[in-house]
Amino acid sequence: MEIKSKDDTGTGLAVYTKKEDVVAKISNVILRAKYKTTLLEQKVLHMSLARIHNYTIEKETGALVSTLDVTDIKECMGRKGNSLYNELEEVADNMTGRNIGFSNPEKKEFDYMALIIRAQCENGKFKIYYNPYLKDYIVDIKSNYTKFLEQITMSFKSLHSSLLYQVLKQKAFEPGEKINEISNELRTYEFEYNLAELLLDLGLVNSGAEEVKSVLNKSKKPDYEKAVAVAKEKKYEKWGEFERSALRPAIKEINEKTDIRVEYVPIKRGRGGKVTAIFFTVEVLPTIRTDLPEEEEIITITEEEKDEYIDWLSDLIDTPLKLKDLRSIAEEAGYSREKTEKAYAILKSTTQVDNVVGFMISAIRNNYSSAGGSQGSKKSANDNIMKQDYDIEAIEKDILAN
Repeated sequence: MEIKSKDDTGTGLAVYTKKEDVVAKISNVILRAKYKTTLLEQKVLHMSLARIHNYTIEKETGALVSTLDVTDIKECMGRKGNSLYNELEEVADNMTGRNIGFSNPEKKEFDYMALIIRAQCENGKFKIYYNPYLKDYIVDIKSNYTKFLEQITMSFKSLHSSLLYQVLKQKAFEPGEKINEISNELRTYEFEYNLAELLLDLGLVNSGAEEVKSVLNKSKKPDYEKAVAVAKEKKYEKWGEFERSALRPAIKEINEKTDIRVEYVPIKRGRGGKVTAIFFTVEVLPTIRTDLPEEEEIITITEEEKDEYIDWLSDLIDTPLKLKDLRSIAEEAGYSREKTEKAYAILKSTTQVDNVVGFMISAIRNNYSSAGGSQGSKKSANDNIMKQDYDIEAIEKDILAN
């Protein structure tokens, strides 16, 4: 997609041109499916559905096959390094466990099926095999869908931002009693959204757990509060914690990067004045900001993403490290996998490293080159680490203090 550098609107924003826009047309049936996911999984799914018009059909099963080049996935996500293979394997494992259900408890009817029946990586190609029974919701979509610009969905750094953006885009254009179109000219919409349902939508409550599914599948109008209440795996139960750690950072990233602007007001009900819903105002913009820094932008990292990074880092480093040491490296790298991989590659090429944690921290902090030091040899880099008496406990205290 090409973006005009000139501001033609007088708003400080630049207008999208349609020259290279890549659009994902996704059925709202798929968007409404609630399950625990990852940011990479969401991005790969959007990328696949944006290119679904190029699908092929597997003769044996009739599956709709979407083929992506792994190099294209990396490029779209701005990723470097060689770690994407392991992450795609996890994505494939998760994707093939996702079900879409159609249930009518009153008539005692239901129909459940897998959205994706196979995910395969071979010879640099990542293939996704979609269930042929869901063709009308994948390639032959006539109505009840939402469009997403790929370059927007690929830009998200937070899973919460990505999922909230999907909710807001879907609801803003979904006809129904809850939505009030205020102005055709401004394209501004308002609607109320149940807080418990939003917690499920953002993956803060594991909707795939049996105790939650048993509540959600009981009727066409699920009791979301009860589903959240019975859930054993959940985060940010208190409104203040949810607003501070998930909602505000997500809306900030959405407002900075996407084609919508969002405002919200918490709605309190009941004797205790508990927040039970959120009133959203969504303005759909014909333009998008271009004055944002691309690489040095400060991004809020969620606790879930930090935990995922720590797990990844523990698998990356051969030497067993304590949790506090892994956290020290993570904080120095700003949870950047690219920086960490670079530092670890230097460590692996350097002999006789006695202080792995100190070496990693110094390599990240001083940006050692692949030659083994900021301006020196492998030996000088290692010697430099040995001369520095890294106090890991002090580093940890500093992390916790901030």
